[in-house]
Amino acid sequence: MELGFGFTDEHYSIDNDEYHTDYISDNPWKYIDYVNAGVGVFNDSRFLYNSKVTNSNPDLRIFNYVVQEGMTRDENIFIFRNFIDYKNGKTSFSFSTKNEQSAMMKMLNSLGIEYTEGITQSTYTFPENFSNGEPAQTYTITNFVIEITAQ
Repeated sequence: MELGFGFTDEHYSIDNDEYHTDYISDNPWKYIDYVNAGVGVFNDSRFLYNSKVTNSNPDLRIFNYVVQEGMTRDENIFIFRNFIDYKNGKTSFSFSTKNEQSAMMKMLNSLGIEYTEGITQSTYTFPENFSNGEPAQTYTITNFVIEITAQ
């Protein structure tokens, strides 16, 4: 986007105190415009590496999902990070909270990706600490897991 003084920033505009463009839920239309502009750049024959673009019609469902959900910046990062892992072949996911597992399941459901969910528990015992006299301690760690069943 063109700024008032002829400079284009990478996100949108700093005119009119619009420095919150990284908050997708505050600017969903700008975000979608930005994503579509990126697709346009890759598909433009003037793009230096246009001949290396192998998918001129990419699947943008994850971007639309993020816009529709109106999540926080941290939630968006969580969703994008896990989606990228999935697209790169990861099929097993482990989360430390049920909320994280639920957020991932909601995204998978929205995109029609099949999975199973579960809970695992591991027990760890830390030996006695002789330097300060603390006795051995045992902890149980609960993980909330998702296994992708169909790619």
